Parts: sequence; C-alpha cells; structure tokens
Amino acid sequence: MQEDKNNTQNYTQIHPEGLLLEQEVEQERQYKISLWWVQNKSNLKKVGLIIFLIVDIALFAIAAAYLIDAYLLNYEAEGQAVEQMVANGQADLNAYTQATAANDLDFEKTKVFATGDGSYDFYAILINKNTDWWAEFTYQFSHKAGETETYSGFILPNEEKPLVALAVKSDSILTSASLLIQEVVWHRVDHHITGEYEQWLADRFQIKMSKIEYIPTVELGEELDLGRVTFTVKNESPFSYYSPKFYVVLMRNNTPVGINTTTLQVFESGAEHDVTVNWFGSRPNASSVDIVTEINIFDIDSYKPLEGELPDDLRTRIFTD
Repeated sequence: MQEDKNNTQNYTQIHPEGLLLEQEVEQERQYKISLWWVQNKSNLKKVGLIIFLIVDIALFAIAAAYLIDAYLLNYEAEGQAVEQMVANGQADLNAYTQATAANDLDFEKTKVFATGDGSYDFYAILINKNTDWWAEFTYQFSHKAGETETYSGFILPNEEKPLVALAVKSDSILTSASLLIQEVVWHRVDHHITGEYEQWLADRFQIKMSKIEYIPTVELGEELDLGRVTFTVKNESPFSYYSPKFYVVLMRNNTPVGINTTTLQVFESGAEHDVTVNWFGSRPNASSVDIVTEINIFDIDSYKPLEGELPDDLRTRIFTD
C-alpha cells in the first residue's frame, strides 16, 4: 500500500494533467483580477477625480491666502520690504561697479620745446594705473595762443607713454601748455582671451633696441646742418605689425629736452631695421636717448596677416595664441 501511495504522488508531479491544473489556477486568478477591475473601474475614476479636486482646491486656497496676505493684510509692509531689497541691491551694485571701474588717467606736466622759427614741440607723459583696463581717447594741447589740433590715441594697461604735438606754430613765445584728454573710451581686458595679461603682452611686444646714438650736428653743406638719432630695432615676436610708431626722446640728466617721432610702414616678424631720425632747427644738448614703441596690440588692424590668411583666421591667431 505504501508503494502504491508513492506511485500516485509521482504520477501527480510528472503527469501532464498536473501542469494543466496549474495553468487553470493562474488563468482563474487573472480572470478574477480583470473582473474586479471591470466592476470597479468607474468607482476608481471617481475616487481619482475627487483626490485631484481636493489637491487643486488646496493649492488654490494656499495661493489665495498668499495673495490676501500680500495685497490686503500686509500690502504696505510688503511694499516697503521690496523697496528696501531694491535699494540694498542698487547699493551693492553701485559699490561693486565703483570697486571694479577704471581709475582716471593721470599725466605729468606738459613740457614745451622751442625748435626755432616760431615752432614748438609739446610733450607730456600719460599714465594708466589700471591693470585690467585700456583706453582709447582724443587729446590736444592748450596754450596761450590757442589750442593744437585734436589727435587720437590709446594707452595699454599699466602703461606710461608720451603724447606729443610737433611743430606747433605760434607768433607768441610759448613757455607752457596744458594737456587736454577728451572722449575717453575704456575697454576691460578679457582674461578669457589673454590669460595672464603680462605674459600675453610680452609675447606680442618683443621689440629690441640697439646701437642707439645721438649726433648733435651732421654737416649737409656750408650753411646747412642737422641733428640725428640712429638706432636699430628688431621684431623678435611671432607677429608682424603695420605702422609701429617710435617716440625718440632726448634726455639730459634724466630730464626730457627734445622729442621726435618716426613710423615704420611694415614691421615683419624677425625683421631688423636701421632707423634714422633727423632733427632740424635748434637741437638741445643731450646725454642719452630714450625710445618708446607704440603698437596697439588690442587692435586687429595693427597686425599684418600671413600670406593667404583670412580676417577670421587672423583674429583667431592673434587673440588665442
């Protein structure tokens, strides 16, 4: 009998009819779930709608409460708080603007050099103490006989440079003049382009001077002579420039006694030029010569493109290298 019982259990576990019974149970369970959903679907929709309405009404009530509080109960107090916030914000903005704004340009007293035949040269040093700002401007010199023509200029960050007016005619004897700076337009240095500005400047301003000599008298004939400054200038930067300007300042005991200028039409990368600057009229006694180079490295028009280089390619090379 025990053996028959075991045989019956084994038969139930492996007989195909056992598998059919399990499938019928699963189908009955799914049928009951589907039947329950069909019978209760309408009620579930009503419950969901009621929950949605309750949440919507609660949100509306909260919003209404805030509006009533802001515009009916505490309108005046809220307005004062907003005004205070705006005032504080403006004060903070103004303080930040003043803290980061460029400082005014400074300059030294103008010097006047008589060059003979009623002509005068004006010379002043302009100073930009800002490390993150460069400026474009116009300027002129004022003297007792009037004013000079208006010139355009620029100054780089943390730079000192000469401003001049040469061969100014006057029927009156001039001993003093005043520099007038006008129409200053400031430009902030974009460090996303330049990185560390001093290194960016050094990479583009590798202009080397050598063989500087001042000859007070050069005989051109029996009754004609002139003064002359000669020097050699080399462009050791990887950039070529249009129209670099050179201020030639005669010095005596560290004091300027004469000023002249000269310009190269093109200054190629790697090029070396022997430059001559002549002094006509009266020439001062000088013990040394200072030469100051002027190139606006922020102006794309100062750079000469490579052969076949397009403007956009030039701009990318200049302002990303």
